[in-house]
Amino acid sequence: MTGGKHITLAIVMLLLAGCTDFFAKVEPHNDWVVSEEGRIILHTRPEGFSTTASPDPGDINMLLDNQNFYLQMITDTLGLQYNGKVLIYLFNTDEALDAIGTQNGGHSMPDRSAIFYAFRRPAWFDVNGRLTFMGAHEMVHVVTHREFGKPFTKMMSEGYATAIDGAYGRRSTSSGTIVAKTVKQWMIEHYEAGQVLDPMEMLHEGDFPENIYYPNAAFFIEYLWNRFGIETINKLFTIPASTFENRFRFLTGITFQQAAADYLLYCQQVLN
Repeated sequence: MTGGKHITLAIVMLLLAGCTDFFAKVEPHNDWVVSEEGRIILHTRPEGFSTTASPDPGDINMLLDNQNFYLQMITDTLGLQYNGKVLIYLFNTDEALDAIGTQNGGHSMPDRSAIFYAFRRPAWFDVNGRLTFMGAHEMVHVVTHREFGKPFTKMMSEGYATAIDGAYGRRSTSSGTIVAKTVKQWMIEHYEAGQVLDPMEMLHEGDFPENIYYPNAAFFIEYLWNRFGIETINKLFTIPASTFENRFRFLTGITFQQAAADYLLYCQQVLN
């Protein structure tokens, strides 16, 4: 897929309210610098393309190295054998809002093995200590949707993506370094503020801000992985909310309500 100066991207909400739910149409043209390494095909803007910075060769090398690292990390974590390539389209900051609807982060289109993301400085450190402009979140969406199928709950889709990425958003340290804000850091704050969500609320997608919902979903998914094993929980990825509780009991041997109650006790123990 290629893209151009005249870009039409229609953002369409589908079944979920998550960051993967949009269609994109990018008109063909020659204004991408295409760089490939491993299983990543990266499209960036050439120098001087717009009024904001385009990635330089060092940035491009960093991005390719990181995204290949994330792709392998995701497949290893989930016990998969995903061998597909992933296309990344990195839009300059001043065009990103019109092109993909955001200047902070981006979206994935798993059907096309593609990620659309906004390039903006400064770089920041992820939970693995790697200096980066992108995290693993959108890559998780590509791999999980292609390997498991489309999720029918935001709890699974965003829970998996945030848990494997290990963070949501960024923060500045006392030294001025920008680092990823980890799921655990968020959850300690949410515990103190009385914002630890009951898994039943997450399953049925209550109306919560992303910075509350995403870390909560990730923390619960991590709990499920640790208790029941990732292979078992992977089988729940595409199960709709209407049948989720029955399937959960069949796979784990306990009710979802029991797991939810145990999880909330676990949160009291580890976040207090």
